[in-house]
Amino acid sequence: MPDLRTQRGAAAIPLLTSLERRSLLAVQTLGAVEAVWGHLNDPSPAVREQAARTLDSLLEADYIEQPALREGAASALAASLGKADSNVAPRVAALQALGAAGPRALDTTSTKALLGPDSLTTFAEQSARLHAVGQLQISGQQGAVLAVLKQLPLDAPPGMQSSAEWALGRLDPRVESMRSHSG
Repeated sequence: MPDLRTQRGAAAIPLLTSLERRSLLAVQTLGAVEAVWGHLNDPSPAVREQAARTLDSLLEADYIEQPALREGAASALAASLGKADSNVAPRVAALQALGAAGPRALDTTSTKALLGPDSLTTFAEQSARLHAVGQLQISGQQGAVLAVLKQLPLDAPPGMQSSAEWALGRLDPRVESMRSHSG
């Protein structure tokens, strides 16, 4: 049986997918999460994307919120986001997983990777970033999220608008309360 720690390239994708589907068991298995985050550096964008998706699933399944596991995952995700990559899919998946790491897992580097002045080239990446900011409820970001929401073009994808609105509602519950009372 192949071992995720030794597999490289496309051969790791079925193993990563298998762990994603069995995330509750995998997150409780010693060394499983570390084996996954090792694939965030793979040369293949498909492997990096699947590794980030699997990591997202594992973090969501970590109901006991293991601090060391979350901090290590956040650090690995931030490092993967810090690398120049023209392929958007792995970056979007990494941003989504970073949001699942939880606010206590974020250090300065991972927060900068999430909130930094990165040139957002796609709506998908910006949407994932906004969703993660809302998921983490990072204080002081209400103004930035509101600015993004106000600047969205009318033909922006609905998912982008939904992510911005959801993040703003999570960051400032008064906005959601005002919206529900005005309608």
